[in-house]
Amino acid sequence: MPAAEMPSEAAASSADAPASIADQQDREKDGTKKEESAGAADGAATATDTDGTVKVQVGSTYLCTRFSGEDSVVHPATVIQARTSLAGEDEYYVHFAELDRRLDTWVARDRLGERVILPAPRSDRKRRDRDSSSNLGVGAHVEADDASHRKRTRSDQLHEVTKVRNINRVQLGKHEIDCWYYSPYPEDFGKCDKLYICETTFKYFATRASFEAYQASRAGEEQRPPGEMIYRDPSRSICVYEIEGSREELFGENLCLFGKLFIEHKTLSFDPTPFFFYVLYEEDDEGLHPVGYFSKEKDSKENYNLACIVTLPPFQRKGYGKFIISLSYEVTKRRKEVGSPEKPLSDLGKLSYRTYWTYVLLEHLVALSDQDLNQLTLEALSLATGIKPEDILSTMQSLSLIYHLKGQYVIRIERAQIQDLLAPYKKRKFASSFCKPELLHLKDFSQTSAAPPSSSTPTQSDDAETTAPAPS
Repeated sequence: MPAAEMPSEAAASSADAPASIADQQDREKDGTKKEESAGAADGAATATDTDGTVKVQVGSTYLCTRFSGEDSVVHPATVIQARTSLAGEDEYYVHFAELDRRLDTWVARDRLGERVILPAPRSDRKRRDRDSSSNLGVGAHVEADDASHRKRTRSDQLHEVTKVRNINRVQLGKHEIDCWYYSPYPEDFGKCDKLYICETTFKYFATRASFEAYQASRAGEEQRPPGEMIYRDPSRSICVYEIEGSREELFGENLCLFGKLFIEHKTLSFDPTPFFFYVLYEEDDEGLHPVGYFSKEKDSKENYNLACIVTLPPFQRKGYGKFIISLSYEVTKRRKEVGSPEKPLSDLGKLSYRTYWTYVLLEHLVALSDQDLNQLTLEALSLATGIKPEDILSTMQSLSLIYHLKGQYVIRIERAQIQDLLAPYKKRKFASSFCKPELLHLKDFSQTSAAPPSSSTPTQSDDAETTAPAPS
């Protein structure tokens, strides 16, 4: 069910600073539990019920009714922001503790119950203990702590801006899709409850009327994406277009903004020129319909072959995540390179890639002769599969196919062991969704124009987290 239409935002949240870590440590040492949420300062923004008897404090945590289908549960939720609806009712944007931020939502006052105090996350407590025990008299330690603090501060500032989802829904072709996360669309569009997105250009519109007028203006044009079609599989009715960001800057900007609605840990600039975009489409009698995409830096010093990956919600659990991952490696091998997804990976991304690497490595190993197995090296395995040596190393260690002996790694492979490990994948027809190499047609990489120099920050920050759909 699509989300109910929400009124535009009105009330702003407080700009008061959070309580310091030192204050929190003092409270913990004293063993006191003051009636305030960790991180919420005295004087934080509040909202009041119409009867004036109960106050809700931004930054505090309350028991909140959360709906899942026809069922409802009570779950701790932190109030992120308050506003007044067009009907004059108080509403609160809440984040449910320990749940994904895609579930954040606006709630009425009657869904908030008693106030609760949540314990600090274990990782935060360990970090505070580590920071407090560090020898800050050593200059190197001071410098390292300052750098770490600056990095956390940038991350916290970004989180403050992006923690409230600004767009609830998008209309993409016949699909009305609930958005998951914040995306930095221009302010006039970012206040819309629903955006209308063109399937071929990803241009965005605030009203159905303006979208339909745009479509009518293109009635005589060929309705196809920019770039080159590099893959087409008639048996699955899918195709892939490669779009070069430096040649199609507006398309790249629009695609990045759209993709950010479904990716939490990415920061964007408006410079798509250092990237290639590979967009996957389903095709039918009505035209092409975007399913997902991945982006890839043209010149990555770390040999990253994928910067971010998105499979849109209506098309998940159809094997498209595995298709996109396998396509990224086929592109890598065609370029005679080895590659790896941008790090760090999310937990879901680690699971997706580890299962892909496991299958590809086992499938390659089982096809080798006994002589080739005995002479196998990590470098040869990397060149054959396109997978970076460190990813091969971690995967083979998890499979007990490699071990450390006298300062070096030794590959230890038995054919029966490989067949046993591969059997569950074969039974599930794991590779049935993979890209078919014979259908991939890439232009000569040397003919691709180089990205113009840019002083802007990269589209993906060094704090970025790559996310990937779980294999299905």
